[in-house]
Amino acid sequence: MRHAKTEPWTEGVDDHARAVVPDGHEAIQKVGARIADLNWHPDNAFVSSARRARETWLGLKGLFSSCEPVIDDNFYLASAARWEDFLHDNMASDRVMLFLLCVKNLPQHLVQIGYHS
Repeated sequence: MRHAKTEPWTEGVDDHARAVVPDGHEAIQKVGARIADLNWHPDNAFVSSARRARETWLGLKGLFSSCEPVIDDNFYLASAARWEDFLHDNMASDRVMLFLLCVKNLPQHLVQIGYHS
């Protein structure tokens, strides 16, 4: 999943420090409830160190208390190739693993890796 809706970027604003706006916080709760309704229980949460990604995770973590987050500076602005390598390296080979990604710029094709590995 992508991070929730944030403050708009303007020149001079630190992109890494942009916060989630009130509408974004409401959306986090709706998305979290939908994930729970689907009976999905993530094994892991991989979260960018960007404020908006961390705030997105904070809005979800109460629903997924057994899910340990990995918050990493390297996830911020990671390339598609970096994400693909990371996901392949971190997926269980003997079962389908569900994980949450709270990041920026995750290429859509990577969302399906778990079904094709």
